[in-house]
Amino acid sequence: MRRRRLWGLFSGLCVLLSLAYSGEALDERVQLTGVLRVQWSDAQGAQGSDGFSVRLARLGARFQVDEQTTGNLQVEFASGEAGRAADLLDAFVAWRPRAEITVFVGQMLAPLFYDVRERIVILDTLERGNTTRTLFAGARLRGGYVAYRVNAQNTLEAGVWNSLAYRDPQLDARGGQAAVAGTLSWRYRSGDTQFAIGGLVGRRPRLQARDANNNPIEVPDSDRRIFYAELEQRIPNTPLKIRADYIWGRDRNPAGGTAPRFLTPSDLQTVFLYAIYEPNPRNQIVLAWEDFDPDTKRGGDRIQTLSLTYHYFVQERIRLSLRYEQTTEERGNRIANDRVILAAQYRF
Repeated sequence: MRRRRLWGLFSGLCVLLSLAYSGEALDERVQLTGVLRVQWSDAQGAQGSDGFSVRLARLGARFQVDEQTTGNLQVEFASGEAGRAADLLDAFVAWRPRAEITVFVGQMLAPLFYDVRERIVILDTLERGNTTRTLFAGARLRGGYVAYRVNAQNTLEAGVWNSLAYRDPQLDARGGQAAVAGTLSWRYRSGDTQFAIGGLVGRRPRLQARDANNNPIEVPDSDRRIFYAELEQRIPNTPLKIRADYIWGRDRNPAGGTAPRFLTPSDLQTVFLYAIYEPNPRNQIVLAWEDFDPDTKRGGDRIQTLSLTYHYFVQERIRLSLRYEQTTEERGNRIANDRVILAAQYRF
């Protein structure tokens, strides 16, 4: 049965690849995209994810409805714990009534800080950080936003969403609770400098759960306020680029899902620092540091991750990557979980 599933997946990808490159097979208004990433990982301690795996097997389609409207779909075929389930990632419409205004509606990457808004296939660090995996599981929100380009340097973005990311462990039903959040961002770009500031404000919905003695409890709704400031600077006359993100706010940590470990919200704080060195189009070296503290008033849960990633582009769409990450927990909670990842990725 497993061989049949894998063979079916492989055959389907081959057919779709052939369609993507066949000018007669597809309407010119439909553009297929996709990515296949196979990787090997090795982590300290007892880890269930060591060895070879298909990390990404994604297929997307972009539909040009008319001159102002496009539709976007993307499906992941290597989802789930066993990596054999299908999962809808992107499903949104982009409408551009005027040159300076674009409206997005559906399920899409959250338009916030770099680690959550960037597509994983071109993410500098190969994998998303602890902050994103904890607070924005899946990196996508459901709702919509408007991007208004004020001028060549300034863009404003404002949106309304379901307050939880689509893979949040406490979003246990289709649609979840009727909790709404708003986002607002200002992005500035001039020459080698980019700056952004914004955030998400809403409520994390109440949750029906059970305590350690299996008694039913109701976890009340709570604040969900996450703000960020981001600066990216390319060093003049060098192949070096620096990026810094500061994230702060208040949220109830969703660890444990529907058997929650935390019942009340807490103040949180994160610092991301990146140094990206690109001596030529084929080579890229990324040094990244993340300091994530989900509760600034309580000790023992702060996590720091230092990673070094090397990307080699065989071609523009074929990338080989080697990443080493060292994760440090606070004293008394340290875990042997440093990891090495070797990945090969092809996208079209």
